Parts: sequence; C-alpha cells; structure tokens
Amino acid sequence: MGQQDKSLTHDLRIRTHAHLPLQIAKEHGQSRVPNFVVIDENFLGALIKNGYVEIKDLCDVMRHDMGDWLLELAKVFKAGLNIERLEAAGFTVELCKELIKAETALAPEVEITPDMTGSEALNAATDYDGQWYKYASFWRRLRDALEAGSLNRLRVTPNKKGVYLNWRQKIAGIPWDNETDRPRVPVLILSATIKRSMVEAILPVDEWVSIEVEKHQDAKVMQVPINASKKSLLYGTGDRVEEWDETDKKDKALAEQFRADVARISEGRHLFSYKALIDENMMLAGWFNAVEGLNDWASGKIDIVGRPLPAPLDVEDMARAIHQDGDPIVPNAQWYPKRPIAMVGGAGMAHCERHTDPRVEDVRWVVCEGAMMKAAARSRHVRQGCEIRLFTNMVLPVKVDEVLHFDDLLPDELEYARAPVRVQSAKLAQTLFRKFDDMSGNGIKGAVGDLFGWAMEHKVEFIEVRRKGSKQWSRAWLADGGWRYLCNRAEIVDWREPVRRKDVNAQKFDAMVEASLHMQEVRAMREALEYEPWLDDEGAALRGEVTTAEGWQFDVGAMAADAQPAAWPWRNAQYVRD
Repeated sequence: MGQQDKSLTHDLRIRTHAHLPLQIAKEHGQSRVPNFVVIDENFLGALIKNGYVEIKDLCDVMRHDMGDWLLELAKVFKAGLNIERLEAAGFTVELCKELIKAETALAPEVEITPDMTGSEALNAATDYDGQWYKYASFWRRLRDALEAGSLNRLRVTPNKKGVYLNWRQKIAGIPWDNETDRPRVPVLILSATIKRSMVEAILPVDEWVSIEVEKHQDAKVMQVPINASKKSLLYGTGDRVEEWDETDKKDKALAEQFRADVARISEGRHLFSYKALIDENMMLAGWFNAVEGLNDWASGKIDIVGRPLPAPLDVEDMARAIHQDGDPIVPNAQWYPKRPIAMVGGAGMAHCERHTDPRVEDVRWVVCEGAMMKAAARSRHVRQGCEIRLFTNMVLPVKVDEVLHFDDLLPDELEYARAPVRVQSAKLAQTLFRKFDDMSGNGIKGAVGDLFGWAMEHKVEFIEVRRKGSKQWSRAWLADGGWRYLCNRAEIVDWREPVRRKDVNAQKFDAMVEASLHMQEVRAMREALEYEPWLDDEGAALRGEVTTAEGWQFDVGAMAADAQPAAWPWRNAQYVRD
C-alpha cells in the first residue's frame, strides 16, 4: 500500500512588504486570507513611519476651541516632556482622542466637479491649515504613548523647537488574534541580516533557527581596511556643501583623489558604493539600499566600497519606532563609541562603531554591516566561485581570506609617491614598497630620492627603528600617518632617537633632528590618548586642534582615532596588525 499523501495545497500570492500594513481585501466576493505567510528579508522598513512638527505651530492656541490644552502642552514642552508631567497636566488617552477630532476637523472641505475649470476648482478650495494632518498625527502618537507608558514615539529636539514622531504601523496583512496578540496563521521569516530583538518587538517568536553557511571553496573574500564613509568620498559635492558646510579645499581635494583612486583600482570590476557617486561621473554597477534581485554580479569580480553608517540620532529614531512601546531608547551623546573587533578568521582587527543601547546597536548593524553583507551576497558567493573586495574598516560576519592595503592596489610609483614614510635601509625599503622589489641595494639607494628634502617638506618625525629578528637600526622619516603605514608592513619591535654616524652630513642630520623636536610632545599626547575613552566625561568626541609648545598644530580628534592601546612601537610593545 502506497504512503498516503498528507500534503496541503494552497494558492500562492506574492506581495511586496508594503502590503503588510494594508487590510486584507476580498477578491470576487471571496476572502484572500492566507493560510501560511512567508516573509523574505527585512520587512521593518515597510512598517516604520516618521514625521516632524514645529512646537510653536503645534501649540497655537488660536487654531481651534481646545486651545487651553495646547497651552498646557506648551508648558510641558518647556519643562521637559515626560509621562509624569503629561499626566499631571491632565493629558489622558481620551483627551488625546478629542484633540485628534479637533485637528481632523481642520481638514479641507473642497467640492470639485469634473465640469469645473482650473480657476473654478481653485476658488472652490476653502482656507485651511495645511499642517492639520501633522497635528492629528502628533496626538495619535501621544495617545498611544500614554497608553503604553513609553515616549519612544516622540523625540523633542535639543533646542525644544520641534518634535520628531517615530512609530510603526500595525501588521494588517496577516490574520491576527487580538485576544492573544498573535498571528492566526503560521509565519516564517527568512533573513540573513535581521536581528531577533527587532522581530520580537513586532511578532512573537516561537523558534529562532540560525543556519551557518560557508562560502564556496572557489569564492575569495579580501578586505581593504580603509575609511570609506560618505564624507571621505563625497566631501564638498552636491548638497553637502550647504547642508554640512563642507568648504575645506584640502578635504575636497582628498575626496576627489580618493574617488579617482577607487575608479582606477576598480577598473574592469563591478563597483558598488553610494548612489551619489554617479553624479560625480563614477560608473557604478549598484548602490546601497537597491540590491534586491540583482544577479548580474554572480561569479564575477566585485568591489564594495563604503560604510553606510547613519548618524546615531537617525538610527535611534528607527529603534524608537520599532520599540515604540518599550523602555526609553538611550541616546549616544554625539557619535558612536568605538570598540576593537577581530575580523572573522583572525586576519586582522579594526576599531568599529558600536551603539551603547543593544536595541539600537541591532538596528545600526542591520543598516550598516547588514547592507554590506546584502551587497556581497549578490555575488552568490555561497553557491559559486567569485572574488569580492570589501573596502571598509568594518568587521563583517564573513571569513576574510586576505587583508590588503589600499596603497598596495595603486600603481607602484603612485604608491611610493603618496606613502607617508621614507627609509634609508634597502632591505626595509623592499619590505615597504613594491617599487623596489627587483632592485639591487645600490639601485634602491639611488631610487629613494632626496630624503632630506622630503623630510623638511613634510615636517616628519625622524627616528631609527629595529625590526623583529634584526639587531640593525634603520633610519625612518614618518609623516602624518607614517607609524601606521610602517607597522602595517613591517614588524617593528623598538625605536630610538637617531644616532649620528661618521658617514652622514652633520649639518643636514642636525637640521632633521631639530625639525623633529616637536614630535616629543605629540608622542606624549598619543600615549595619553591611549588610556582615555573615545568620548570625554560629557560623552563628547574629542575635537579641534592642539598647539604644542613648539608651535605645531595637530587635530586631537584624529590623533585619538589613531590611538591603539598597548600596540604602538614607541611603547616597546609587539605590534598588533589592524
């Protein structure tokens, strides 16, 4: 006797995420209620809503006959918005419902018929407050906030001039049991980047299954640790000039050079980055937030350049909407603090941004690292061979086969010309620069160029270093960023002040030593920053320039960002590669 077929057959309907908050409709008199729901990828964006309203306009007591309550609301805003002050002022769920009706009554009453001309239709429109729907939305958010006992839906600006509204819509496209607050049908969510805390804020999770997958044996992933933020690539372009006051000519030139280098390095490969780069005449195969369904890169060579990291306030607002009924979201003061994170496979490490509130951190990860992983997945690296280069200083959940240096991808001559390091030793020069790979010792001495002229032009730190396994001391001239460049390419175990030898030009030697004296203060500042938190006691990032006793100026924020505890050569510690 054959086995009885117990499978069920159902009609298949495919809908976008945008259908989740919509009511289930009927088709030809028959209900389209699903028997089983499968949600592919992150669906939360279809539910999250936001808005903004000026407090001055919101509290206009002349708008309708409930102006006394608007005055009370203004007092609460002035004292500081919280549940206790709202309840003490008399605001309740029922009162908010009445205020919603009052605001909705301000909606325009326009009667327009098809036979009207344009001018007649315009004259038929009555005067009304164009912000009425924003006011009504505010009271709906406040009503729900009072009912839940959480103000995550509302965020007042620091200057108390406006209030941001953050909320999520209810899921109406799935049959729901209001008594148990659960779906009436099985729901299966499939996603490689969504976090459990985000799902559980909306849907009950009975079982969470994590499937570990390995990339294909012929798929190779390389990472190029580099700051590929929007600012580094797009500084001074488009609306950023006015919106962010990006007018520094030096920073703009650096961004132009960065774009040109990326274009040169990625020639003949699929380049994926920020969409705004198209306006700067860069040929992109794709961009962030628009990768679904792309298969053109499968089994190809892909360069993913970027770090899609929104400001903490923006991520916090997303988290407020998702966790609208939960405990208050704890904001970061200015920017994300950084934490040292090891790359998968132990190929390196990086200092990465992390939010202090775990719920916000989950959202930040999905928006940032999750977007990078989605882009990488377009190569189908689990199914087939491919070559992916990740240009980012983020640590991603993928095994990195090789860590590359950005400068090493440039042509040899260009790499040397831009390097913030010069050395005299032929062996050390061959270790640092590809340009000298096949040269003899005498050839290298002639090819390193005018070391004295370079040192005086770049205001360098003049020292001697010793490599691991060697007793010899080698002279090195380090410009800004030189320590990191040097230690990324050679294992330096010690350093000392330069020692004058008989075979040197005494006048040039003394001039370079004197020009390097200012670095003594810089070393002291660097060492101090190694023991300080990334943010100061008030939660603010270190900023601005510091002037040393010798009159040299340094960006203290950049210096703090470059510090690595217990890893720098001047503390005689073994270098840890990043």
